[in-house]
Amino acid sequence: MTNRFSEWMGRWGIFAVCCGLLLLVAWSLPTMIDAARNEGTFGTFTAEFEHCHKNDCDWTGTFVSEDRGLTRHDVAYQGPGITGVGDIARVQWLAGDAYAVYEEGDDGWVMAVVVGAGSLAYLVWWGAVRRWRR
Repeated sequence: MTNRFSEWMGRWGIFAVCCGLLLLVAWSLPTMIDAARNEGTFGTFTAEFEHCHKNDCDWTGTFVSEDRGLTRHDVAYQGPGITGVGDIARVQWLAGDAYAVYEEGDDGWVMAVVVGAGSLAYLVWWGAVRRWRR
């Protein structure tokens, strides 16, 4: 059983991971571009809970729009300006992502494009090698 699994992973594992990454990038890139263009609803984020994983921390809290017409609880924020519970940062909320807020001019799209391009390059290479080996 282990030998079959190892053989399958050697043949298809990275291919499957790259397909998954490409789908994830395609799904999230429009929201990231909207954040970079500042097309969201601006307001304030108030930090309530800190969540740390190894070397990275993010905050969960409440977003309130500038006109006070929109309030979202339990949204995530990873940007600058938050060092403790109760800290407030100016952020934007995007309708495409109900569970996160973004800093003004967020540049997360750059990493998404790099990951997407790398995954696509591997898939093209993988297809060419498989065709060549036939």
